[in-house]
Amino acid sequence: MIIGVDATNISRGGGKTHLVEYINGSILEKNIKLIVWAPLSTLESLPNHSRVVKKNNGFINSNILIRIFWHLFFFRFELRKNNCDVLFAPGGSLIIDYYPSVTMSRNMLPFDENAKSLLGWSLKRLKFELLKLVQINSMSKANGLIYLTNHAKEIIGNELKFNPGRLEVVIPHGVNKKFVKLNSKSRDRNDGRIVITYVSIIDFYKHHSEVVQAVSFIRENYAFDFELNLVGPHEAGPMKKLTKAISKYDPNSEWVHYLGEIAHDKLNLIYENTDFLLYASSCENLPNILLEMMASGRPCIVSDIPPNREILGSNGTYFNPYDPISIAEALIEMATLPLKNIERTVVRNQEIISNYKWELTVKKTINFLNKIANEK
Repeated sequence: MIIGVDATNISRGGGKTHLVEYINGSILEKNIKLIVWAPLSTLESLPNHSRVVKKNNGFINSNILIRIFWHLFFFRFELRKNNCDVLFAPGGSLIIDYYPSVTMSRNMLPFDENAKSLLGWSLKRLKFELLKLVQINSMSKANGLIYLTNHAKEIIGNELKFNPGRLEVVIPHGVNKKFVKLNSKSRDRNDGRIVITYVSIIDFYKHHSEVVQAVSFIRENYAFDFELNLVGPHEAGPMKKLTKAISKYDPNSEWVHYLGEIAHDKLNLIYENTDFLLYASSCENLPNILLEMMASGRPCIVSDIPPNREILGSNGTYFNPYDPISIAEALIEMATLPLKNIERTVVRNQEIISNYKWELTVKKTINFLNKIANEK
């Protein structure tokens, strides 16, 4: 089976992680060949293999309007020239009608009214509204649609146009084995510090400022020497808001540490040198970072949103990401738990994470693509 992969809109984050893992797993299948169209930076992250053909051109590396032009007038020809049996668009957008085709529901932001309301009336808000229309059109006309969670299927599925020929499936992402620490020991806390780490892009729906305010509240009112590490790239506006919050609540830079972006293959070392892992996003489909947090052997404190509850169930310590006091209460709850309770939670997390394997994700995806290719 020759699979054409349209990754032209994938350049970072969970989408790039999924693409790399999918390609790595697919080349283990001897009857699979992949033709991948993607930006140069994305192609450089993919393995060099005889059955992985990397495609790039000036259109793909240009702005979105030029990429759309290339899709409309050239991409269909490229797919046919390379004898692709099926088109797979993991980025969620199908610009052209090419049958058979499969896309994925990856981005919940266009469908989350609460998250978009944080932007007010802005160009970024307009971008998400347009993206919603594009993705509804793409997913409605696709022959196959992959959801990452049942929550996404429920929310996005209700927005799609009726298509009796569309097949749908839920296939969650996996977690890289390097993050799994089955016998992970707690960090030595003889210095009295409690280190909290939050790994995520600094963006408007990630609520970093509320987290800083929550930790400040705890330090001022309770006998906990909390330190906060923030790891991830940043968007200009949200970073400005975060910098303002840090200046207000930690003017001497004593306990908030912004470490910037750290390579994905080094994140496991960050997880090992922390006490609690926190994730405060208010909009997610299936957060890869949460899966990695759970696998790392550290207790997790997370926002009370449906995808997190779908993964963690009753094993989670939850908070309202919009409310600093709620975040503070969750941190205090974890800090005051008996060690045996924390260890029990960590063990249960790793039992849950054993169901999220990339090998299983890739196999289910290939089987689904094969089914779509053979039915059309």
